[in-house]
Amino acid sequence: MSVIEVSRPAQRRAEIRDSLPTDHPAVLDQIAALMDTLPDPAELGPDHAAGSLGITAQLRNRFEAYLVGLAGAADNTGAAQILHAGTTGTLVAAATTANPATGSGLVGAARALRNLPHVTEGFNTGRLNWAHVQALRTAAGQIEDFEQIEQALVEIAASVEPGELRRILNLLIGQSQPETLDDDHQAQHAKRALYLSET
Repeated sequence: MSVIEVSRPAQRRAEIRDSLPTDHPAVLDQIAALMDTLPDPAELGPDHAAGSLGITAQLRNRFEAYLVGLAGAADNTGAAQILHAGTTGTLVAAATTANPATGSGLVGAARALRNLPHVTEGFNTGRLNWAHVQALRTAAGQIEDFEQIEQALVEIAASVEPGELRRILNLLIGQSQPETLDDDHQAQHAKRALYLSET
């Protein structure tokens, strides 16, 4: 019989998770109790099933935004250092049983959103999902005067899927950085080119 061993880094994160405080606002317990009263999706008719998709996704977005906010609060207060949990990303990963890269990503998002008020508002209200936020925060540093069009981009993002949003953002990035667009075009042309030789 083979023995399955957990890696040392994973053991360390488990130890951190077990050592973390469990205090939290009572409203989270109330929300958890309400979750237990949700009807079984299999028992819903087609209208209620279809009609529940949008609001459920919106609630998911709001919870993800709150989680990012918590990661930001932990970062701002130096919780990882106080609780001897390594970096804030490690703390978040341990607390949420997520991969370290995911924990660091949540902290990075929280830091980026400090300078993106309209994106933050859209995320907090559930109008934007995580993929929208990631696309916008990435583009923010590549589009000139992003802050002047941030609100308009959030309105667009709220009405389209992330793939279409990225297409629009790439167009704007190309307009802000035409030299990058030229380089990409030349690279694509080189890939498609057919070279002939006498040998």
